[in-house]
Amino acid sequence: MGIKGKRRLAQQPGSYMILAYRRKVLRLKSESTLIETPAPTNVLDGCYADVSLLAGLMVDKAVFCFGDGFELTLVEVNTGPKPLLFAEV
Repeated sequence: MGIKGKRRLAQQPGSYMILAYRRKVLRLKSESTLIETPAPTNVLDGCYADVSLLAGLMVDKAVFCFGDGFELTLVEVNTGPKPLLFAEV
């Protein structure tokens, strides 16, 4: 019956791009109702940034703040049934 679209800003190493998602809108003849495929979920509701852009910005900020010698180590802390991960700088 039709197509709905959504665009998000994404990041690849060294470049930015726009991801275009297209999903079909269908009509059930028996019930005369419209059905559309759900849009892909996003990290932040109403945000045009893709998760790749948000992660890339966080990494760029960490490298800028802590320099090129920035090293992230994960330490596992067991405080119950689920282990928690904390970062040491």
